[in-house]
Amino acid sequence: MCNLYSIRLTQADIRTWFDAADDAFGNLAENYQVYPDYPAPIGRIGADGRRLIARARWGMPTPPQYLVGKRTDPGVTNIRQTTSSHWRPWLGPEHRCLVPFTSFAENEILPHIREWDEKGEVHREVFGRLADLGLVTADDDGVVLLTAAGRSVGAELVAEAGAEVVFRADPAAADAVALVTSMLMLSEHDARADLAAWAGDHPSGAGEVVAAALHPDHGPGDVLSLLELAGEVFGPAADAAAATHRDGPHAPLVTMWLLLRGAIEASTVDPDVMLVGTVEVAAAMLDDAGPEGVVEFFGTDVDQTTDVLEHLWRAEHERTAEVLDVLGHHHPDKRIAKAARRSLMKARGRG
Repeated sequence: MCNLYSIRLTQADIRTWFDAADDAFGNLAENYQVYPDYPAPIGRIGADGRRLIARARWGMPTPPQYLVGKRTDPGVTNIRQTTSSHWRPWLGPEHRCLVPFTSFAENEILPHIREWDEKGEVHREVFGRLADLGLVTADDDGVVLLTAAGRSVGAELVAEAGAEVVFRADPAAADAVALVTSMLMLSEHDARADLAAWAGDHPSGAGEVVAAALHPDHGPGDVLSLLELAGEVFGPAADAAAATHRDGPHAPLVTMWLLLRGAIEASTVDPDVMLVGTVEVAAAMLDDAGPEGVVEFFGTDVDQTTDVLEHLWRAEHERTAEVLDVLGHHHPDKRIAKAARRSLMKARGRG
């Protein structure tokens, strides 16, 4: 559920379903919608061993590395890596509960309108108003579809908010730039499918896709994801295309990506560029998968990794210290973690 769920139950219903002996929630509003950090009823086992309805806020404590410079903790509602040492203390039975809900929201179709879990239907009242205006329809499976008028109105609303309007590109008609822009909004599975479909019509299009992926405005995480997909779909042609951009705006990241794929030899890479590229890829992994992504990237080869860390503090990159700090706190091998902390001290001492 993407940051919103609803409860259209009475408290009596909830108490009955949980067979709760006590109810400490207070008054539950009718048709209550729960956003992150909102109080909501949960069912759990009390200290006396009896079931009770308790009051809790939706969210978990944010990992400390993401709170640097912030005064408050907004909380986290999407947790993917339960093997992380940060989440492990919360996995015990004493922290478990059941959450009553009747529907939950997923992707947004228009501003303030969400697609609910009930066979993909939008909240009935909102859907009814939009259908009457000719902005949406529903297919036989209950999935809400925007009409041509709906797409136009939605685009105007989003544009008025100062955002660029981008719809999912049609691989059969889109150019490489439109395709890549669309891919950034999709899941990895859908992005790969669209790229594969496009490549079927453009078998020599690796250069166009790679060039679009390496736009200066794209962040390291997006660039790395796009390069990985291009490599999967186009193979060596993507390597050859990326090699022509080793002097471009994402040069260190491109160089490291090619090096990791075995497309270039380490002897051809400037050592300083290799250091910056290492931080760039690690930072992208951190953004995509959290600390576990950084640990995965550096691996478990102690000799090789500690040798890299011995020099990594010299990398002229704004996230060098962040990457070293995460690795020093989360790598399961104490020798690698210690080497990362030692390198971090040098990086901070230099600054």
